[in-house]
Amino acid sequence: MKRLILRLYFFCLCIASLNASACDPLTSSREQFLWKQSLSDGKLIEGELPNILYNGTIISLGMSGGKRTLYAFDASSGEPRWRWSDWFLSDRSILVDYVHTFDNVLVICNRGPNYGIDTRTGKTIWSNDIKNRESGSQGASGIGQLYFFGTYISVTENYLMQGNIYRDDERVLVSLPRGTGAKHSTPFVAQNGDTMLVYFSTYGEPATNFRNRTYISLYNVSKRQEIYTLLQDTSSPENANVLTGGVPLIRNKTIYSAIGRSVQANDIETGKLLWRTKTEWDFNVSGIIEADGIIIGNNPDGFLHAFESQTGKLLWRVKASGTSRRPFYMNGVVYIVGVGDGKLYAFDAKTGDKIWAFDSPDDNGRSGSSFDGIVTGANGKIYARSFLNLYCYRAAR
Repeated sequence: MKRLILRLYFFCLCIASLNASACDPLTSSREQFLWKQSLSDGKLIEGELPNILYNGTIISLGMSGGKRTLYAFDASSGEPRWRWSDWFLSDRSILVDYVHTFDNVLVICNRGPNYGIDTRTGKTIWSNDIKNRESGSQGASGIGQLYFFGTYISVTENYLMQGNIYRDDERVLVSLPRGTGAKHSTPFVAQNGDTMLVYFSTYGEPATNFRNRTYISLYNVSKRQEIYTLLQDTSSPENANVLTGGVPLIRNKTIYSAIGRSVQANDIETGKLLWRTKTEWDFNVSGIIEADGIIIGNNPDGFLHAFESQTGKLLWRVKASGTSRRPFYMNGVVYIVGVGDGKLYAFDAKTGDKIWAFDSPDDNGRSGSSFDGIVTGANGKIYARSFLNLYCYRAAR
C-alpha cells in the first residue's frame, strides 16, 4: 500500500513538472506566446522597420490590401489601437533601422517620403517627398523636437538634414563634399546646453575604385559649427572598404562605433582613438549596442560578439545564425532574430550562454513566415514580428 502511495506521489510530481514546463516559455513549444495579432491579410510583409514601443503602444510594419502600412496595439493586452491613415509608397523599398519618437510624434525617414505620425491616433501629421531623394542613414535620430537624417539626391548633392517633429520643415544642416554620403548620427546635449551631433560620413574615392573611407564628425547644432572631422582606419586590408554599422553610441564622453571589421572607442571631445578591436567580419547589418559596460554585435559569419566597453577586450563569441538586425538588450539578456534561420534567440549577456532559440509559430515549412526584424521589449515582455503576425512573449528574465 505504501509503495502504491509513493508511486502515485511521484507520478503526480512528474505530471506537475511537465505542466510547469509547458507553461514556461524557456522550455515550451513555439505556441507559448502571451498574445498574437495579425499584421497582414495573407501577403508576406515586405520591408524592414523596427518594432516601436512607445507610451504603452507597440507599433509594427504590416500589410493591408497589398499595401504596406503600420499597426498599433496595446503593449500589455495586444488589443488593436489603430491602423495608420497612410501607406508607404509601393515603388520605394523600406529599410529603416532607427526612428525618433517624442511628445506623441513618431518620425520615420525612409527612402522617399518622410513622415510625422501621431502615436495616439495613427494619423499622419505631415509628410514630404523630394524627387529622387534617397535616405542614406536608414532612419532618423533625434533629441526632443529635433530629428536628423542623412540624404543624397545625386553625386553632387549630399546632405545631413535637420527637421522639426511638429511640421514639414526640413533644412540642410551640413552640406557634404562631392561623393560623400552622410550615414548615421546621434545627438546629445553638452554640459553648456548646446545640442551636439556625432555623425559618420563615407567617401568613395575614384582613385581606389570607389573604396569607401569613413569619417567621424562632431558638429555643434546650436552654433552651426563643425568641431572636428577625422578619417578612420583604412590602413589594414580588412578595413580597406570601410563602412559603418549602426549609429554612433555615446556613453560617458565616449563614442563607440563599428567601422569596417572592427569595433572602436573614441574620445567625444577630441575624437582621439581610445581603443580598436579587430574582428574577422563587419557589423554593417547588426550594428552594435551597449549595455552594462558590454558592447554587443553580430557578424555575418553568424557569431554574436561581446566586448568590454572600457578596453575593447573580447568577452565572448558564440554561434548564432547568420547575421541579424540590431540586437535588443533587457535585464541581462540579448535578443536577436537570426537572418540565417529566422529563429528568435535569447543569450545571457555576461556569458554568451544560449537561453532559447525557437521558430515563429507561423513557420510551418511552407508559409515562409519566419521571425524578422528587430526585437523590442519592456515590463517583462518582448515583441517579435514574423512576416505575418506580431507576437508578445514573456521575457527570459
